[in-house]
Amino acid sequence: MRRAVMSAVLAVGVLGVALAAAPEPEEHLPAVGQAAPALAGYAADGKMWTLKGTLRPRAGTGARVVVVSFFATWCKPCEAAIPVLRREVASRAARGAQLVMVAKQEDAAKVLKEAARMHVEGLTVLPDPYDRTCREWGVTRRLPRTVVLDAEGKVRAVFVDETGDFAERLGRALDDVLGPA
Repeated sequence: MRRAVMSAVLAVGVLGVALAAAPEPEEHLPAVGQAAPALAGYAADGKMWTLKGTLRPRAGTGARVVVVSFFATWCKPCEAAIPVLRREVASRAARGAQLVMVAKQEDAAKVLKEAARMHVEGLTVLPDPYDRTCREWGVTRRLPRTVVLDAEGKVRAVFVDETGDFAERLGRALDDVLGPA
């Protein structure tokens, strides 16, 4: 009996180690040059927002570049990246840059409660409480994730590391889409 119990414990332990060592599912973020997935919803402030309605290349109005950033209020790297995103996009807003945030697994009440601490007040923030948008965009593992779209809705840059020289890399990507100042 004792031997059977020990064998069972050992088997469970081996299974646990195997599962712990299994890789996380791959992220399948949109590829550069690919059309971005749809993005629409009610922002935390209650206003309807759509990517399609924001990008109007033929009308000559609307954004020429949209930066989509996926974040969560519990994410410390997100908290550090948001001021950089705000600054880089705001400095190019007159040239047609716009920032939209997607709050992974969070509802509007949580986003509004944490807005000041997270530096997202005044921004378009789309709550994604059921992770539907994040899954459609391939954001399945780590945060933050940032995607730069051109006026046609095509992916021009994807950032999976918003540390170090992120401001410089993001600025360069924005300028590549917008052209010289």
